[in-house]
Amino acid sequence: MDLDRRTMELLRPAADELRRVLRRMDDEDVPASLRRLADSSERRLPPPILKRALQELDASEWLRQEVLSAAELEPDSPAELFVRRPEGWEERLERAAADASAVAEARDRGALERELATARRRITELETAVRREAEEASRAERRAEERFSGRLAAAERARREAEQRAREADRQASRLAAELDRMRDEVSDLRARIEGLRQLLEKERRSGGPPPVAEPRGWVPTEPEALATELDRIAAALRRPPGVGDERGAGDGASLRLPGDLRPDRVEAIHWLLHRRARWLIDGYNLAHLLNPDVGPDARRRVVEAAGRLVTLAPPGTVAVVVFDSSVDRVEIPASRRVRVLFEASADDWIIEAAHPGDVVVTSDRRVREAAEERGAQGLWSEALVAWIDAGYTLT
Repeated sequence: MDLDRRTMELLRPAADELRRVLRRMDDEDVPASLRRLADSSERRLPPPILKRALQELDASEWLRQEVLSAAELEPDSPAELFVRRPEGWEERLERAAADASAVAEARDRGALERELATARRRITELETAVRREAEEASRAERRAEERFSGRLAAAERARREAEQRAREADRQASRLAAELDRMRDEVSDLRARIEGLRQLLEKERRSGGPPPVAEPRGWVPTEPEALATELDRIAAALRRPPGVGDERGAGDGASLRLPGDLRPDRVEAIHWLLHRRARWLIDGYNLAHLLNPDVGPDARRRVVEAAGRLVTLAPPGTVAVVVFDSSVDRVEIPASRRVRVLFEASADDWIIEAAHPGDVVVTSDRRVREAAEERGAQGLWSEALVAWIDAGYTLT
């Protein structure tokens, strides 16, 4: 017979009685096809097990007799008719199933109509709430626009002024760098002259005669006190930390190339470069995005911190320049005298223009790396620096 869902629900008591009969049997007497039914501990049989039980009852006279002899089913109920099977039981069972289906459909239809009415009321309420929220959001947007338009204009003016100050600082740094180079040349010349005088004095001391008078080249103080004062001034200038424009002199200007067995996207490249004096040009936001997709002040500080560890572990003279794309929101980032932080309209263009032999350019942007390498710099993937940071800033 056709065991649809509603018919199985009508016959469920017969399946439950069959399960009780099977549990009273010895294990070897339970048919293999009903083992799952006998072992089921669920209060309500799942549909697959229920259907199997009813199919076995329908096919086995012996099982039906066992259920009739051991169970008390409600007389003339669908389950009792299915098991006992009097004359005309199938027609009576079909009528019972049809009646039950009609009752269930009426019940379901009533429930669905109630749910539909409730849903319609809820939709009306939500539409009203949405309109109200939209009106409130529109009013809030107008208030916010009025409130912040003046602040945005002031921020834009402040940004332009800050960029102007930064350009002026760069020009001042360039002048200071040129002055420092000139002073270094003077000191080198003076050291050479002092060494020549020392050798002449030593020669005269050994010969026993008066020291010869050295022919001065350029301006040199002849009085001892004046000479000592000038030397002190030059030594103090050499001890002064370089200006913000002095990082160009970090490397020796020679081409810096990784060995053939080192790849620029691996942390081993970082370890090799840390043993060479160089200037590191770092694409700030490119590296910050790899360290933290939510790029913000903390990510920028972490980039500058990594640059500081680089120059600390590298040979003396190594410096780093971290370049971020310019934005209205510029957060002050602490740096050291060997780490310079820049905000430029285009970090990529600045790095390409600044790249020279002896520089290391750190970025995942292929265009920037290739352009920098054409200018003699060594390109390095940001992923290599991230791996070095994750490894705890190791030096091997």
